[in-house]
Amino acid sequence: MRGSRLNQVKAAASLVVDKLSAGDNISIVTFSDRAQVVIPSQKVGNKVALVSRINSIIASGATEIYQGLQAGLRELRKERIDEHVSHMILLTDGHTYGDSEQCLLLAKDAAEKGVSMSAFGLGTEWNDEFLDALVAPSGGRSAFIELPQQIIAYLENQIEGLGMMFAQNVQLQYRFPTRVGIRFAFKVSPYVQPVPVEKNILKLGMLEGSTPVTCLLEIGVGPQELGSFLELPYQVSAELIGLENELARVTGKQVLAVVESANTPELDPELVQAVQALTYYRMNEKAWQDVEAGRLETATRRMEQLTKRLQGAGFRELAQQAANETRRLQQLGSMSDEGHKRLKYGTRRLLSGKLNG
Repeated sequence: MRGSRLNQVKAAASLVVDKLSAGDNISIVTFSDRAQVVIPSQKVGNKVALVSRINSIIASGATEIYQGLQAGLRELRKERIDEHVSHMILLTDGHTYGDSEQCLLLAKDAAEKGVSMSAFGLGTEWNDEFLDALVAPSGGRSAFIELPQQIIAYLENQIEGLGMMFAQNVQLQYRFPTRVGIRFAFKVSPYVQPVPVEKNILKLGMLEGSTPVTCLLEIGVGPQELGSFLELPYQVSAELIGLENELARVTGKQVLAVVESANTPELDPELVQAVQALTYYRMNEKAWQDVEAGRLETATRRMEQLTKRLQGAGFRELAQQAANETRRLQQLGSMSDEGHKRLKYGTRRLLSGKLNG
């Protein structure tokens, strides 16, 4: 990382220092082919000295994320994790080489020990699927920061969210009947993030004091006996901050009647808009998967449909980006990393602020 990108990162880190209180701990680690602890884990005391250390960071080349994560986790473990909100923020502008599996295992281990993680990709030369997988074990956030001048706003928003945290490690556990299951889950607030569906548990991350955790769930229902009732039991659990991580639980269930036909209920307009935005996101992701699998005709058709839908909905910039990627597919048989990221995170942003009531 170098140039204006590095300068903005240093400015953002300095802002983080300014936002923290004397009771907070901070540590900053840089990494290339090796990790360097710029600020060892310590209370926020002399802010001028901390900012001076941040300003001493110099540019470097290679990207080996595992070295940085490992060093960062060592610093976090210097304090009792169960007595604090322990969160690691990763900023990267490149692909990690040869250590991605180690990174994912470390992220899983960190989450099990109470450390959550967020990850921000700067520019376009980084792996978006890797960052999504990295934050998934703790229910964290990943985001695309396209321009250096956006870095400060993203970090400021992240720090403010941590400061308002009411509970962490929010999980939804469910035991649905045979031939009923969650196919797809997507968190809408407090931030927009796909949620992996695994072992009847959804890991939803943190709960902020003023913003609910809201999710869109796609539930698949196979053939059922007419006239029967489907019971969908669930439990939501979370560790309450400031109460020695006391575990709070709420249980409930939804009951659905299996009928031959039913009246279509009046749907919340915000729900309809959220589902439409999620459809755009999934169309782009499926087109990318089609390209990687060599299904170029299918990918092109998807992108043509996505372009029309975005145009019809009035999202001109996203529609233009989709049209550009469609032409690239037709002419070169590929999609650009830059275009894919703009569409992926642009359609995610359409979900932001939906369903918060």
